[in-house]
Amino acid sequence: KRFPSFKPNIVIASPLRNLVVMILQRRLSKMEIYFALELENMDLFFCNGLRPKTDARLLSEQNMISSIQDFHDQKLSFAMLLRRLSQHEWLLPSIEEQPFLQQVDDDLFLSLSTSREAFSKAHPDLEVKPIIQNFTWIFENLPEDLEGFLIDLNSEHALQIPSQYFSFCQQILECSKVENVFKKETSQEDLLSTLRAYPSYLLAIIQDEEGTANIALAPDHQNRQLIAVFTAPDCFQAFEQAAEGKLGDLTIDEVSGEKLFANLSQLPIDGLVFNCYGPVQPQAIGKMLIDSLGEIKK
Repeated sequence: KRFPSFKPNIVIASPLRNLVVMILQRRLSKMEIYFALELENMDLFFCNGLRPKTDARLLSEQNMISSIQDFHDQKLSFAMLLRRLSQHEWLLPSIEEQPFLQQVDDDLFLSLSTSREAFSKAHPDLEVKPIIQNFTWIFENLPEDLEGFLIDLNSEHALQIPSQYFSFCQQILECSKVENVFKKETSQEDLLSTLRAYPSYLLAIIQDEEGTANIALAPDHQNRQLIAVFTAPDCFQAFEQAAEGKLGDLTIDEVSGEKLFANLSQLPIDGLVFNCYGPVQPQAIGKMLIDSLGEIKK
């Protein structure tokens, strides 16, 4: 069965949508640094202007296979696996340059191959040719009746991703754009647009002894006031686990990029750190860039 020409709407079902979102208009001038542990092996990329890094290469075929095997061996989380899958360019089966689906019993699947060798094992028919596409294209063109992905069929590390996880895949795909934005050669306009457009930043909220809600800071040995910001639930959980209960019961505040930066630009802070305890590479931005992000678009 071939891909349909239309692009179906994909609804992102965030598990955090039902949380109560608190208004972030609290000043931090009197806020204690609750968790002042020094970050180890952390390369903070402070960006007060545009300092693009060199484009990161797509994961090599062997690294992609190793990531899948690590997931099978429970050494890699599903969220981190999806981040790596989203960085890869995939070989899809096609006839006359039109992708087609695999039928298994009565269900339809899309076959994805990490390499030409893996593609040959999955599709020995010489009439079937590979075309190369990334996850963004794949999710923009998902057929409504697709039951899942089949990765590297007929291999020892073969993997199936059922359709019930597609919305989560979409979430990870979106958050990885923010997590990787500093690794790319990009314009100032694109950098600001990507950071501002993300709809689901997470903040850790701490209740002090008086019952006042405060935004948690990222640990910093220079005692700078750096807001801890997270791009995904697993990044928040890494912070929560590192805190080991020292911060009390943390609550999550989910906020759009537009609202986040508009509010943070009004506070006396030094910057913010994205995902200060991983599992992705932490990145930081300074107050000047936060102020630029907080400006109202005309």
